[in-house]
Amino acid sequence: MDFVLIKNAENADFLTIKAVRHIKEANLLITEFFISEKLSKYLHANCSILNQHEYRHYFIGTNRRSAKKIVYLMGDSSINRTEETKTTDYFKHLGYRVTVLPGISEINRITGQNHFPLTIRHRNESFWVYDGKTNNSISETEKFKQIAATAATIVIKNPFKQTHALISLIYQYRNPDTPVLLSTKQHDVINCTLKDLLKKKADIERYLMIVINPSSKDSPSIELSYQSSPLNASLATG
Repeated sequence: MDFVLIKNAENADFLTIKAVRHIKEANLLITEFFISEKLSKYLHANCSILNQHEYRHYFIGTNRRSAKKIVYLMGDSSINRTEETKTTDYFKHLGYRVTVLPGISEINRITGQNHFPLTIRHRNESFWVYDGKTNNSISETEKFKQIAATAATIVIKNPFKQTHALISLIYQYRNPDTPVLLSTKQHDVINCTLKDLLKKKADIERYLMIVINPSSKDSPSIELSYQSSPLNASLATG
């Protein structure tokens, strides 16, 4: 039995292929928001739908093991880690194998609308997300080295002052002309390169998100980075 929690799933236009696959396989869908017409088209005819306030009552008694695959869709504004943990722990206790997919709706929106060949459908969907709100230190230097040396797209959400040191580390492994997208807190998107980003030390905190294209230090051209092989599954969060 499987339980899959999908973050930032409210906008069906920016769901990943992986998220859609899980939704199509669901016997039971639990949602924090109104199901759009586009999202409903992914559901098979026998899929039951509950809202977030109904599911605990549903699993009392005979329904306890009736759904072989449950998908829980979180809204784009859901950031309560405590509630997320309570939900996943609840289904672990029921005997479900739990999977949490990272929230990438905003990433897909930014990259897709700006024709950035990262998480757009049918292109490279290997990416690694680092959130400065929950990891506001540079203690993960070794992990950054490992990721920077792969073909992964690197997404830094809510960058903090010390993030510049981590970007300097990425610079050692990536082509200086690697394309970068900067999303401002006003939701504007700025295009630049990795070497440009390195110069923005004083401004780094004013961005909402930094998206760094996959590439390698030895890439003779930016175009080669678009053809990078998929990220090793042990590193991928998407």
